[in-house]
Amino acid sequence: MPELKKEKPESTGSSRLRFILWPLLQPWALVDFSWGIFQSLAGLVLAVLSGLLGARLIPIPGHCLIVASSRLMPAHSGMSLGPYLLGGPGFDFWTHEYGHTYQSRLLGPFYLLIIGIPSLLSASLRPSRHGAVYTERWADAWAAKGEVALRMKQAARNQSA
Repeated sequence: MPELKKEKPESTGSSRLRFILWPLLQPWALVDFSWGIFQSLAGLVLAVLSGLLGARLIPIPGHCLIVASSRLMPAHSGMSLGPYLLGGPGFDFWTHEYGHTYQSRLLGPFYLLIIGIPSLLSASLRPSRHGAVYTERWADAWAAKGEVALRMKQAARNQSA
């Protein structure tokens, strides 16, 4: 298995801004910021706020931006808003969240109604059964695989290092 280059998020203001805007330059940007504009703009706003509060910003080139250890998220919880994957301290299920990104790209303006709200309610009201909800099973089925999954796992390892 090839050794993956260690992604090292930088802490300078210009680097953080560049990372936050990274999803605007990836191949899916037109879909994410037109058809999926509602969730993508919400993700952009939360990524900016999280970045200002010291979250780790880890770009996955051509795919998404991981916003790790966000103080805006509860510990061990994650959320996908367009190409922005946000996770609280201790969260590392990035491949699952990327499955939600694919759902966003398919469902566009209907994503928040069909996936976002039911998933949020499930996680809040019945956390022990959250994984059994259709939104989560579907995201698991569409979760990142192959090289993208390896890069996300590498990012999670780097986060805890």
